Amino acid sequence: MRYILLITMLLSLNWASAQENPFNPHYSHNFQFGFGFGGETKASTNQEDLMDGTFMALHFDYVGLYHLNPKVALGAGTGLRHVIWDLALSDQGDYYDASLAQSFLIPVYAQARFRFLDKKVSPFVSPALGYNIYVGSSNESLYDDDNDGRHLGSGFMGNVHAGVSVRFGRGIQLVAGPYFDYFNTTVKNKYSDPLANTLEGVSGRQSNGSSDFHLFQGGLKVGLSF
Repeated sequence: MRYILLITMLLSLNWASAQENPFNPHYSHNFQFGFGFGGETKASTNQEDLMDGTFMALHFDYVGLYHLNPKVALGAGTGLRHVIWDLALSDQGDYYDASLAQSFLIPVYAQARFRFLDKKVSPFVSPALGYNIYVGSSNESLYDDDNDGRHLGSGFMGNVHAGVSVRFGRGIQLVAGPYFDYFNTTVKNKYSDPLANTLEGVSGRQSNGSSDFHLFQGGLKVGLSF
């Protein structure tokens, strides 16, 4: 009988606490910025290596989340990926040439966020799955006008962001921590050789190529929610 009374009292206290601090499901706006470095592996060993092995990436994200309870939120996001994937200084014999290849992609993805504690400070994990859409590229060379069409293609993406979530005031939340990102892409290349064009008197001599890559990156991401 005493155990029944004790359980009843605990349930009553928990119910009273919930009434004092009721949770209302709500929608939040989440803005995030990330910075990281990564590497690549070719999907097939017999493909041309159109990347130099490492790259740098900037992430700008907006995520709309619906908070089902204090610990679980579901939503969708988009943003911009700026990938700098070929920064090189090459020996051309009698001079050195510097080149820079960049690609811009827009991600569209579904995301979940899990806070482990219903407290002001809590660890969290946030997985996401979606698709990166290629929207543009920039290829610069100090002297030579080659590799002018090289860029990352669209493809499947997935990432996990984990770290610490801190609540400030009413509905404001700061998140920060490391992230890991995967991107399956096809590197496409339209190569032009202006020297050969001049020597042979042929205008617009070009060759096309492509290679499939798995890109992996890790870095730090911070965000603000309200």
